[in-house]
Amino acid sequence: MTQIRSSQYTFFVTAARGTEAFASEEARALGAEILDVLPGGVSVRGPLELGYRLCLWSRVAQRVLLPIAHFQAATAEELYEAIRGLPWEEHLEVDTPFEVECTRAAESAIAHSHYAALKTKDAIADRFRSRMGRRPSVRRSGRRLTIHLYLKGCEASVSVDLSGEPLYKRGYRQHSGTAPLKETLAAALLYAASWPEYAAQGHPLVDPFCGSGTIAIEAATMALRIAPGLLRSHFGFLAWRQHDQQTWHALRAEARSRTLPANGRPPLIYASDCSANVLHQAHDAAKRAGVFPAIRFAQADARGLQPPPHSRPGLVLTNPPYGHRLSGDAIDELYAQFGDTLRHNFLGWTAFVFTGNLSAARHIGLRPTQRLPFWNGPIECRLLRFPIASTSVRGSGPRWRQQTREAATPKG
Repeated sequence: MTQIRSSQYTFFVTAARGTEAFASEEARALGAEILDVLPGGVSVRGPLELGYRLCLWSRVAQRVLLPIAHFQAATAEELYEAIRGLPWEEHLEVDTPFEVECTRAAESAIAHSHYAALKTKDAIADRFRSRMGRRPSVRRSGRRLTIHLYLKGCEASVSVDLSGEPLYKRGYRQHSGTAPLKETLAAALLYAASWPEYAAQGHPLVDPFCGSGTIAIEAATMALRIAPGLLRSHFGFLAWRQHDQQTWHALRAEARSRTLPANGRPPLIYASDCSANVLHQAHDAAKRAGVFPAIRFAQADARGLQPPPHSRPGLVLTNPPYGHRLSGDAIDELYAQFGDTLRHNFLGWTAFVFTGNLSAARHIGLRPTQRLPFWNGPIECRLLRFPIASTSVRGSGPRWRQQTREAATPKG
């Protein structure tokens, strides 16, 4: 059995499929030594302060795990004995509630993750009971320490979850649209579109299908250098016995001092949607995030979109509907008309369209120069890059119009 005890720690930063490279770059910028980039996350090394910085500053990480042991466990009983043998009193106060989350690979020797989690809880509780005469309680909400168990083959890895709740839960979202975009995914899309570089040079960003505002709000926090973890009231490490409160308070103070004011500067970000209901949610979320003055919201149809007045060419980054609530012809026409709008009104701009409907995306009528793969939950998506120039037009017009003309042409 391998256990980790050092002034230098290994952390595993989990990330959604397609965002691992961005998580790696963030970690490197925060001072991490990159050990490995893997499907689903990045292994890094650094002092405890690095773990705190990752929780506070990473925009694309889902969780920050601190591995504490790795061992062989081919059966549930072997798992129990190995877990019970770990020095849990170094990580958990007997009065601190805890929970266990288990994920397993398909080829894991222990077939049921729920059963493995129960055996792990029992082993931790029994160790405390045998050594201290009482056991910590198990709790799935409120202040608690989360233990993460990962099973693959006959091997098991145990980690302390420093993040607690997933890091996409920033603290500003109370409602979401009917098809919400996770904050971590929105941040990855912004990185892929080079938004931080555009913002630093004063170029605007436009999101004409803004929904509940996730892309716009994440873009504003980047532009204003707001640490995404500042609004959160709880992290998992706050319940960890080795937590360094003084270091954490210093890092939060440092993050607050780096934040730029949202007032007193013209907005760089323009967000619109045809739905008044989701715009109301976007307004509320932007206010809670402290970025409302940095975003100009409007109720508008994306098919009539115009560039912001007196603005330099910048980015259009948007997540249009995928068509789950629209007919095939309607979604194709929506994408085609949006493509017309981009071609006619946004010459010199660069558009990024994030979609899970590649069939409809072909009707945009522009040539994508990049097709970057991402996953929006279970939906395989692409981020399509369209530099808007006269040479970027594909064919003689949107495909839906060509099909309409062909259908109207008499045969024979």
